[in-house]
Amino acid sequence: METETDKITVAQICDKVGRAAIQQHVGVNSSSVSMAVKAGRFPARWYAGVKQLCEQVREPCPLHLFNFAEPISLSTGKATEGQK
Repeated sequence: METETDKITVAQICDKVGRAAIQQHVGVNSSSVSMAVKAGRFPARWYAGVKQLCEQVREPCPLHLFNFAEPISLSTGKATEGQK
């Protein structure tokens, strides 16, 4: 079952916390933030910074919005499907 948190997008997070705040907090330029919005995912290394910004505005920061590596199945050697 999909929850409200599952429906949050990268663009919504950027609108809530501000693109300039993300740029400054994670040390990137405006085109990097724009590329994340277009891709629909933040780079995994931005998680701590974006999470802090989300906490400041009391906005959820779902893990599915970040491109963390998927775990590898020991039986198949392939990436497993992540959970939201």
